Amino acid sequence: MKPALWIAGLIFCGLLSPSLAQQNMLQGTLNAFEVEATLKPDTVLSSPVWMIRDFEFLDSFIVALTYDRRPDRCSIRLFNSNNHEYEALALEAKPLGLFRDVFGQVYLIDEQGVYLINSAPLALHALSEKDFFGRIYPLVARSDSAWFFSTFLRNRPEFAYLKIHGDTLHTVRDQHLYDLYHSEYTFLPMHQKCALKRRCAQTGEDRYALAAEMSGFTQSLWWRAPYSPLFVDGDSVWIADHYRDSVFIYHQNGGRITAAPMDFHHDKAYKREILFDPESRVRYARYEHHGRIKLVPLDVWANAHQPGQALQHRYVEKLKVYKGKAWYLYRPFESSQNTFLYAEFLGRE
Repeated sequence: MKPALWIAGLIFCGLLSPSLAQQNMLQGTLNAFEVEATLKPDTVLSSPVWMIRDFEFLDSFIVALTYDRRPDRCSIRLFNSNNHEYEALALEAKPLGLFRDVFGQVYLIDEQGVYLINSAPLALHALSEKDFFGRIYPLVARSDSAWFFSTFLRNRPEFAYLKIHGDTLHTVRDQHLYDLYHSEYTFLPMHQKCALKRRCAQTGEDRYALAAEMSGFTQSLWWRAPYSPLFVDGDSVWIADHYRDSVFIYHQNGGRITAAPMDFHHDKAYKREILFDPESRVRYARYEHHGRIKLVPLDVWANAHQPGQALQHRYVEKLKVYKGKAWYLYRPFESSQNTFLYAEFLGRE
């Protein structure tokens, strides 16, 4: 292409001013310049036929739970590292979601049971619900020499982190909610208290827990399930206790190393979620305002020194952090039906 036509094209696109073009035409040369563009999220998975309900990472594959225009027609789809569909499997029962354990295995939970997903070839292996919810689901982290379990139940105001041999590592309690929870039994009428005592004597249930459930307190707007995550980083265990305003660091053998104050969780925009990247070993606090999510990196003392990064899309779903990227489901503004999988690089500032 002739230099005159090349320069004319740059002027037409607004990348070169006429005065600068005239100067370069007289000199017979074109000075170097830079063209910058806004980094947009990558559309990892999309289709006009099916939509994504949930996703997880399995080895080098992406496991996607998809459904057609009818929500009862669901499938498990496997995508390779190039985001090409590797295999698909239709589901009979209505799925409830996917779960990834600390060993990297992915499970499908539906209305009929729990299944282990095998990637090569794609297959489902039925598991006992008792074994899954009793042994696999409570396992929250592991190190080279220890496993850590949680006694968390959504309708209880406290829970504990245990080591593999049953030793209690740390107890989490929302004291204000704990007092309200136990007061439900105190203010019950006498005949209901007597009925609860008889039932608890027969079944062994806790009378305070039963009273809170019968009164509907655990299903009310006043109820918030306790949240204080545990992460394993090297040979130490990191627990962000939101109710003691402290981060506790333990050795993997159970001895406490230190404790430090934290205050990032008092921000009203904080959504009580800390995301952990198992590859980069970075923890991110999730903030949200008017649907705009911001991920702020936390240091080992749970301090948010960095400004963080806001995701470009609003009202995203199933947010995960993996390999230095934020992965999420998003329904494009132009579409009222399709849900796609997007990925954004973190730390681009």
